[in-house]
Amino acid sequence: MGDKVLKIGTVHQCNCCLGSKTLHPLVSVIALSKADLSPHTDIKFDFYTILLSECKCEAYVYGHQYYDFSDGTLTVSYTHLTLPTK
Repeated sequence: MGDKVLKIGTVHQCNCCLGSKTLHPLVSVIALSKADLSPHTDIKFDFYTILLSECKCEAYVYGHQYYDFSDGTLTVSYTHLTLPTK
């Protein structure tokens, strides 16, 4: 982990830190590409998260098969997810 970790404990705190309006206390949709994350090296979420990563990745071997993530992938995580911002 990096020097400056942004620790987020609630959905409301997440919305405040990342510049979104809280419309529901338990659910939020945030475009991380539009958030200002420059002062932090990592983000630590202390709640369930679902992240859509739209990266141009190669095919990976998982088990005995190849999986293609070139169009993006969903990452589902329970508490204590640390997301690198760089």
